[in-house]
Order: sequence, then C-alpha cells, then structure tokens
Amino acid sequence: CCPSRQRDITPKGNRMKLNRFLFPPSLILLAATLIWLIGLQRSTQQVYQGVEFNQPATDFQLTDQYGDSIRLSDFHGKIVILTFMYTQCVDTCPITAHHFIQTYQELNDEQKKQVIFLGVNVNAEAADIENINTMTAAWGLDKIPQWHFLTGKIELLEPVWKAYNVSVTPRTTDHQTTHTQLVHTPGTYIIDALGQIRWYVSTPYDSSTSEWIPPLYEILIKHIKSLLQEI
Repeated sequence: CCPSRQRDITPKGNRMKLNRFLFPPSLILLAATLIWLIGLQRSTQQVYQGVEFNQPATDFQLTDQYGDSIRLSDFHGKIVILTFMYTQCVDTCPITAHHFIQTYQELNDEQKKQVIFLGVNVNAEAADIENINTMTAAWGLDKIPQWHFLTGKIELLEPVWKAYNVSVTPRTTDHQTTHTQLVHTPGTYIIDALGQIRWYVSTPYDSSTSEWIPPLYEILIKHIKSLLQEI
C-alpha cells in the first residue's frame, strides 16, 4: 500500500497570509548586497584631517604681546601651530582660541615644551601691543605659555598674509564702535620641526560638524603627536 500523504491542516486563509510574507531569494540577496555596499562605503570614507603639504614655511619677523621681536625661524626644532586672527573678531577667532587651549591642555608636559602657538594679527586698525594683549587675555590664550600673538605695521603684516594665502577684506562699518568689520581667511597651519608646512586645517565652527570632520583640537593633537615622533 502506498504511504499515506500527510494532510495540510493549515487553514487556507492562514496559508495565503504566510505566502504573502515570503520574499523571493533574489530579493533577499539584493537587500543583503545593498547593506554590505553601504557598510563598505562608510568604512572606506576618509575622515577629514586637513590638507597635506610639504613645503618651506615663509619666514617673517613681527612683535608679540610682550613687545618682543619674534621670527618664525626662532622656533626651528619645534612644532609650530600658526593661525591668523582679528582682534575684534567675535566668532571664528575666539572659537579657534578655545581649540588651541584644548589642544595645549591635552598634551603632556614634555609635548607642551615642543609646541609653539602663533597668531598673526589681521587687523591693521588695532595693531598696537595693548590690543594684542587685551585679546590674548580675553580669549584665555594667556593660559598657553608658548602663545605669541604677533603684530606690526601694515607694511610688515601684509607680506605675511600674502605668503600664507590669507585674504583680509572689509565687510561693513560698525558705526557704534567706529571700526571696520573684517572678513579674513580662517584656518591653521601646522609646521614641523624642520620649518616645513605639513598641514593646513580649516573646520566648521558650529554644531553641524559631521562624523567625517572632527573638531579642530582633535585634528591638531593627532598631527602634533605624529610630528613629534619625527624629532
């Protein structure tokens, strides 16, 4: 006698519901492939670390907040973090200063001795030492012993701006404070112990920074520690 066939006792309505949720194998494979490709793209996307250079940093001589004459070449053998600041700035410059302070505080005692922080004034209307000193204190940069806020006459400042591709342009006139608002190129140069520009870093300064653009201080710390290993 032939084996008895097992009877499907699943109600017909339930069988239709089950069939409705069974996806073809090809569709499942396609979905898995798309998920894998998305994961691969995310894993291979480069996190922003700045623009890499390897060229000599143009030397210059200016006066710091203490009235001392400072040349960039004075710091040969150390890592130099160089930026350009506007003494009456109320947005990017104070934020840059905050990141510099964070960078300094994250370094250990030996590393701190090997790093110099420089800011070059881009405000020719407020180029005297008193203004430079005031903003150094206001932005908390006096917490960094190796900080030098450099200034000078316009004929000394302009060649430095040009050498480092910094554009300085008037924006509007603030009639209440009788000074001209300026727009200047933001960003920070990282110069190695041999006096070579190695990185230029410019990051967003608001909370919209994406996962692919770390905060400025994190990028600076990473490059500083890497360059210190070359000394």
